[in-house]
Amino acid sequence: EIRNTLTNSAPVRYIYIDLGTNDGKSVDAFLPTITKTTKLVSQANVDGSLIANSAFFSSTREKVFANDPKYIKANYEIYAVEANPRFTEVLLDQKRNYTRDKISKSYTLYNATGISTRNGVGELILDCHGCQGDAGSTLSSDSLSAFGIRVPIRLLDIMTLLKEVRTRRQDFVFIKMDIEGLEYDIVRKLIATGMLAYQIDKIAVEWHHTAPYVFGHPWGNSSSEDYIKRLAIHNKYLKLYESIHWICSEEIFKDKFINWG
Repeated sequence: EIRNTLTNSAPVRYIYIDLGTNDGKSVDAFLPTITKTTKLVSQANVDGSLIANSAFFSSTREKVFANDPKYIKANYEIYAVEANPRFTEVLLDQKRNYTRDKISKSYTLYNATGISTRNGVGELILDCHGCQGDAGSTLSSDSLSAFGIRVPIRLLDIMTLLKEVRTRRQDFVFIKMDIEGLEYDIVRKLIATGMLAYQIDKIAVEWHHTAPYVFGHPWGNSSSEDYIKRLAIHNKYLKLYESIHWICSEEIFKDKFINWG
């Protein structure tokens, strides 16, 4: 059920959902403020990902939108979802800092949890051998960065998450998504269920269409086996990218999307 059952007189909630939080820099970058928690991330550039001209990722918006509640970070409930257990402690520290300093209204952490189109148990495939994994670790077995050990984690259906958050039609909901190639499945489900049309206001997505370790760009490899593998992965994601962008260009969606990288 996607439509709000409460009256429109209920207070508007401001909700930021970060899918693929990694070490928390993307949470700091959302409506950045200069505090001891966020002072190192004051530009719209996080780990090489350029945010396309969005006031939501610029500290200058404080002067431009000073009276608009959706540009005030302290109004937001933050929900951070990160699959790699490596980042649990740093995210718990961030949660404690945000709570103590009242940077946001609330901070809910889903650690060692991968966002998915189903609930259950899955495997996070690390992006390196003999280490704890980094930003390229993925749930997608055909990603070229999926060559490390497999770590069992919880899978959380995107619809289950939104039900737990209890989003309503009158709320302002912002989703950031950087989940190493699984963005396409999640966006398709949000479209198919009507959530994107009716309950999500903005969505910042890393499509990975320029990332060779996910998208499988086939050039630059002398091995014929590697070339064939890369070409197959490249063609798969290229079709997904083209189909999603065609859908997202429709009038009802075109003002919702922000490019995260």
